[in-house]
Amino acid sequence: MKRDPEIQKDFEVADDSLFAIQGYHLYAIAAQLSSDKAKIAGYFPNVGIRITFAWNRHYDKQKLIDFFSSAHFELIQAQVSLIYVTSSMRTH
Repeated sequence: MKRDPEIQKDFEVADDSLFAIQGYHLYAIAAQLSSDKAKIAGYFPNVGIRITFAWNRHYDKQKLIDFFSSAHFELIQAQVSLIYVTSSMRTH
């Protein structure tokens, strides 16, 4: 039976996308686990994170770093990956 080239293309795109998502997820987790929290703090703004040109979200830098240093990071990464997976499937 001959394969439908359009269906095969869709599966190849999905396979590539899922591989990239899983690779990104593993890389991000490894980077988070091996990072120096003190060095990370130097990359964050001190008072707020600019959302738009007129909107600045104020926050506690150390609380944010502590939040992502815990198990919450894996949960956030899983949510981001799930959003990407579903959006990549809808566009192909």
